[in-house]
Amino acid sequence: MKHKLDIDSNAIISAIKGDFGISLQSLEFLPLGEGAWCYRATDDNQKLWFIKLGPQDTSNIARVTSFLYDDLKLYFVLKAIPAKKISKINENYLTIYPFIKGKTLNYVDLSNTHKEKI
Repeated sequence: MKHKLDIDSNAIISAIKGDFGISLQSLEFLPLGEGAWCYRATDDNQKLWFIKLGPQDTSNIARVTSFLYDDLKLYFVLKAIPAKKISKINENYLTIYPFIKGKTLNYVDLSNTHKEKI
């Protein structure tokens, strides 16, 4: 979502600690996408996380991406971090991924060859 959700950041930080076992030092809203609110977070070990908070139940995503990554060895799949239980805040579900630094395709000039492949 392009606008920030009216929710206390401490509620998100607390849910992530309780449901995922990750202690966050910082949480920054990222105005991206249309289907969920996105955040970049830093944990106590300075690891970066990508956090999505949205209306769709994403609990199956963690199971499927873990299966693809762990069992089928498809290492190009970015697997969601599994929660201890379904994680919700105010009717919105939390999903957490390792954060990947880079640019989205919205900000990259693609060649005609790349555009054709996409």
